[in-house]
Amino acid sequence: MAIAHTNANCIKPIQEAVCDRGYAGAKEVLGVEIILPKNP
Repeated sequence: MAIAHTNANCIKPIQEAVCDRGYAGAKEVLGVEIILPKNP
């Protein structure tokens, strides 16, 4: 998983992630909040 890999290689862990409108996954992954843009 990309979030786990990034957290393992960074000093400060990810707390929020911004995805595009095509993302159809979970709103939270491994304790990281997933932010989606609003519909136009």
